[in-house]
Amino acid sequence: MAKKLSAEVFAAVHWVLSQTNSLGGGTQQNYNPKLVPYEFTNGFQNGQLQEIFVDRRTIAPSATDTLDLYGTLNDPLNRVVNFNSLKVILVQADPANVNNIMIGGNAAGPSGIFANLNDKIVLSPGGVFLWMVPNIGASVVDSTGDKLDIANAAPNFSVNYNIILAGTAA
Repeated sequence: MAKKLSAEVFAAVHWVLSQTNSLGGGTQQNYNPKLVPYEFTNGFQNGQLQEIFVDRRTIAPSATDTLDLYGTLNDPLNRVVNFNSLKVILVQADPANVNNIMIGGNAAGPSGIFANLNDKIVLSPGGVFLWMVPNIGASVVDSTGDKLDIANAAPNFSVNYNIILAGTAA
């Protein structure tokens, strides 16, 4: 049986800003955007996905978790994932972490994002990073452009994080 994947990706920020004035009254500004989620269908064209990787992982102090995006990760059905293009990256650092985590920094990273040693995002405990492109995405090339590093930024404690990667198949 062929696997099929569909997904919705969305992000929103709801905020309320208020102030009490000197007369005891208050002013308030409130914004709750009605964002429409981006809906991916199954396939390998623009707006489509075929592969997904979902995991909760732990990194030892000062260590790096190098994710090989071609041939070593398994999807939730325990099938091997072979990304050709990466379209969604979601990383959430556990709020209970003491150390920051760093995403990226591998010279063999996917082109278009994190493809350089200096391409890094630092997440503090509880921080979230979401990157989503519905069209071509970041190109993943087996052996030369298929590594995504998630690193523990300090030597004292292990860190935990959740990750979702989605894209098209090779």
